[in-house]
Amino acid sequence: MCNRTLAMSVERGQVIRYHIRKGGDPGAVRTYLLGFGIAMLSIQQGKLPIHCSALATPEGGAILIAGESGAGKSTLTAELLKRGYRFLADDMAVVDISGKEGVWVYPAFPYMKLCRDVVLRQGYPPEELLYIDEKKDKFLVPCTGVFQREKARLERFVFLGIRWKKEAEDKSGKIKAEKITGPDSMIVYKDNLFLRHLWKKQDPGMEIWQNCLKIAEQIPIFWIRRPAAGDSTAEVAAEVHALRNVVSA
Repeated sequence: MCNRTLAMSVERGQVIRYHIRKGGDPGAVRTYLLGFGIAMLSIQQGKLPIHCSALATPEGGAILIAGESGAGKSTLTAELLKRGYRFLADDMAVVDISGKEGVWVYPAFPYMKLCRDVVLRQGYPPEELLYIDEKKDKFLVPCTGVFQREKARLERFVFLGIRWKKEAEDKSGKIKAEKITGPDSMIVYKDNLFLRHLWKKQDPGMEIWQNCLKIAEQIPIFWIRRPAAGDSTAEVAAEVHALRNVVSA
């Protein structure tokens, strides 16, 4: 991998080598190492780095929450933490599919990135948080009190979307949930890999497709769409929690 900040290579799933390019921002190096660097290490180790939030459920399992831009992933994550869920990862979750006893999600760092409106809505004091992104107006919110340090067995994947008014079925103004099945489920996993942007012009390779198929065969995906207008966070959170009954049925 090479960009304006650094050139980086990953070897045998064990070693990251890099050098900062002339004019590169040294302050951004850690971000690339902990993001793309860890993602490439995980791929080489046969794991899947998925662009999502990860939470441990009150019952002891784990869920992944991904979604379209603006669909409310961070808002939903913050809401579920208030409902007894525990924090595992934000932005990227590393998933291990190599074991014989299910699929496992590893914990990452006890911090999540939230936009100002979510910070205010969830009652976090902005003046006590680290401001990290002027362009997206985001804060770094500590989750040490609700952070789970142990890995958890993955139970379900939730993908969030928005129901626009032009959709005929949106007349009710309610959220819509459906299970994604067949080849589409494998594609959802592939399209939400952390390194997906690096593969826009090339196929990720047979091993990646096989791993996406392997996880899709074991872990169900649910697509939840909320109305474009209004705040339906509570309803979406209730729907996500209710999905545990669908999985266990």
